[in-house]
Amino acid sequence: SLEEEANEFVQYYLRQRGVSLKTEPVVINKYEFDIYGTNGFVTIVGEVKTRVGSRVVKRISERIDEASKRYPERFPGRVIKVIYCLRISPEALEEANKLGIWIIESGREKNQLII
Repeated sequence: SLEEEANEFVQYYLRQRGVSLKTEPVVINKYEFDIYGTNGFVTIVGEVKTRVGSRVVKRISERIDEASKRYPERFPGRVIKVIYCLRISPEALEEANKLGIWIIESGREKNQLII
């Protein structure tokens, strides 16, 4: 499935940066995320979408912020927001860059994650 593919690519790119972390879908109370993993120092969390526009980027960022404030114990260390998608609009990529969201489109990084 697309979620499995997304989690595999996220884990692959993290390993390339020296971070070994298992990611998988998770439900934290009413918050469901397609990508989630933590090692206590880094928490990666995000969504998988087929197409992404700027409103979707903002909405995902707000949901992650809200969940991390309500359940800080589930978001230890540095929180990295990620969106895995098949297509992202140029405006959405700009918005993601402003909000510090890591974008992976069809298996390729569209912006740089710095850990």
